[in-house]
Amino acid sequence: MQLVYDLFVVAHLLGMAALVGGWLVLLAGAGSTTVMAWGARAQLVTGLVLVGLAEGVSSLDEHLNHTKIGVKLLIALAVVALLEIGRARTKRGQDGSSLVRAAGALGVVNVFVAAVWN
Repeated sequence: MQLVYDLFVVAHLLGMAALVGGWLVLLAGAGSTTVMAWGARAQLVTGLVLVGLAEGVSSLDEHLNHTKIGVKLLIALAVVALLEIGRARTKRGQDGSSLVRAAGALGVVNVFVAAVWN
């Protein structure tokens, strides 16, 4: 079961790389929001799976900070929502770039929450 958990951790980190990397490329004036959107979706889904595995499989010996997880979940939901709304506006010919930039910034905030909050 540890291997399955580790594979989801890798997928979670790849989602983070796609989200934050896509945001940095977007800030530089190039890129597409598609990579960011898939990264954010991956972050949300793999994060939920990781919490479920950590709670449900006692052999993983994971101890969770539920307050931290709740904050990260709220931020992740906001990131996905902002990206989806921003992408929809862009597809309709409206300006959704501020929402996409805000989503990327919140993605970075989520990285800080994950790394700094003990």
